[in-house]
Amino acid sequence: MTHSPDKYLLFCTAMVRAQRAGRKTQTRRLVKPQPVGGGTVYYDELVVGRLVVRASDGCSAHWWKEQQCPYGEPGQLILGKETFTERDGGYVYKADGGRPPLRGWTPSIFMPRAACRIRLINTQVRVERLQEISAADCLAEGVDLTDGEDPREAYRQLWNSLNLSPAPIYGQLKDNRRPVLGWVSYPWSRADFEEKYPGVMAAGQFRGKRMEIYDNPLVWAITFTPAAAAVDLKVESCLSKE
Repeated sequence: MTHSPDKYLLFCTAMVRAQRAGRKTQTRRLVKPQPVGGGTVYYDELVVGRLVVRASDGCSAHWWKEQQCPYGEPGQLILGKETFTERDGGYVYKADGGRPPLRGWTPSIFMPRAACRIRLINTQVRVERLQEISAADCLAEGVDLTDGEDPREAYRQLWNSLNLSPAPIYGQLKDNRRPVLGWVSYPWSRADFEEKYPGVMAAGQFRGKRMEIYDNPLVWAITFTPAAAAVDLKVESCLSKE
């Protein structure tokens, strides 16, 4: 067995706090690209050594017929990345409520491995449509509820805060720039998108470029548990050698 590369998950500040408080044991991440067309998408756990998503031939040709989960399989170590900065030879994390650095916080995507304090063990991977999430799973996602609030409604708001706003689709690098070819959104529902961006769906365009909307998208549903030091070291050892 060859060395398995590290798996990473990026967490927003609110979800870092939920995870460290013990309220977050699940996360849902987009399957990319999303399947398009009439094909049936299913999760195949019988492929030896791999857990993959497959699709029938009814899906459009651009969609990969087999996708392996980019966040690993049960038993693998996952490192969480969060917003941070370097200070006095160490690391300071935005989630801890420290004073903002003069030069600003460093986005989580740039966090080096040495700064990752969130260390998790992947315990389960599923594939499902976003709206299939149960109330119990919403709580496991770490949503912060107000009195009497419905967990699914709280999670809908959380998901849309992270995935509804149009994101640019970039073309190939040219003259040190990547042109914006279009925009994409992954809302909980098309109604949610229409409410925030009225008329965009009908026009099929946003800021003069094509607009792609994948409502109720297919997601990886990942369950994890904190990696205790002893377990962590054991897993890292297993990952690094046959």
